[in-house]
Amino acid sequence: MIEDQYHIFSYYPKSAERNFELYEIEMNAGCEHSSIGHSSNSMEYVLVTEGRISLRVGEQEYFLETEDALCNNASLSHCYINNVIGYTRSADF
Repeated sequence: MIEDQYHIFSYYPKSAERNFELYEIEMNAGCEHSSIGHSSNSMEYVLVTEGRISLRVGEQEYFLETEDALCNNASLSHCYINNVIGYTRSADF
């Protein structure tokens, strides 16, 4: 990850009463953000609201543009990549 290029804005954090969270991500150009995976049976729903990203999930790679959405198995390792000029904004829940 490029330092200070990936920003998370939490709208609804996970809690004892709610087993999901909703947040927005902004990624500057050239930014990559990786996760080794979350707990088993974890799912991520990604909606790109502005820009484009590549999303690698396990061995698969997806290319998402503005208004594209994807549901993926978040228990697998995954990586968000912004290879475009400008920033990308997405909502994850």
